[in-house]
Amino acid sequence: MKGTQDFGIKYTQVDDFNSIGYLDLDFDGDKETGVSTSGHAMSLGSGAISWISHKKSVPTDSTTEAEYVATAEATKEILWLRKILEYL
Repeated sequence: MKGTQDFGIKYTQVDDFNSIGYLDLDFDGDKETGVSTSGHAMSLGSGAISWISHKKSVPTDSTTEAEYVATAEATKEILWLRKILEYL
């Protein structure tokens, strides 16, 4: 933590309070195991509220399959966040 006191996410008041999701994938990124790495970040208003990056547990056969799996994971996160936001 030392040296990172100035790092963080700044939330400011905005007129356009939309949620946005970002998704990225590195298909077959680990040449040794053949698994891809994916990540997604969700923002609401002016800053990120959820993010993850991880290696997949099993290799996929194609870029399309890897993107389908990553998109399904991000969609689950979006649905979960919508449920949470209903209570706010």
